[in-house]
Formats: sequence, C-alpha cells, structure tokens
Amino acid sequence: LAERFVREYLPNHLKPSTQAEYKRFIELFITPRLGDTLVASLDRGRIASFHQSMAATPYQANRVLATLSVMLNQAEIWGLPFLSTFRLQTPAYCRGKGCTFNFSLYHSPI
Repeated sequence: LAERFVREYLPNHLKPSTQAEYKRFIELFITPRLGDTLVASLDRGRIASFHQSMAATPYQANRVLATLSVMLNQAEIWGLPFLSTFRLQTPAYCRGKGCTFNFSLYHSPI
C-alpha cells in the first residue's frame, strides 16, 4: 500500500512540500513499524499501539496518524479491505495547555 500510495496518490493530490512530509512519515514511521502488516489485518488495537509508541512526540504522532488515515482511506477507494471505522475511533493527542488524554479510549471494545 505504501509504495502504491507514494507512486499514485501523492503526485496527483498533494503539493510538493506536503508530498515530502508524507513520504518522510511513511519512510521513518509507517513502513518500519507497520510495513509487514497486511492492510486487511490492521485493526484499531494495532493502530492505537502504533500511535501510543510515539507519545513522546505528540504533534508528530498525530501527523503520522493523519497520514496513515489518508493512506487507509485511499486503500478503501482502491478496494483493499481494512477496518474503515478506525479513522472515526482513534483519538489524537491533545495539544492544548492543561489538556489531558484518556488512553482508556484505546482499550474500548470494538
């Protein structure tokens, strides 16, 4: 999915600077940690664990999650099966002062 996304989606839908950012996120975070996973076997737990693993850099974690979301939305358009409800259920890190984050949302039943 990542190779096809970079080859077919990025050049036709994003500005060059955004393409570079997406490629960086794919190369540094998504492919190394999820590249061996079949799209059909991705579930919210796996995606939540992936997101939580980047808790030290919450802004970056949210940007990587957004990139993954676009990839999975495109996978759905291309007819690749996956748990499409993840994008509606995976909470992002809170970025405001005094903001708290409820990690129990990650462990809710599907």
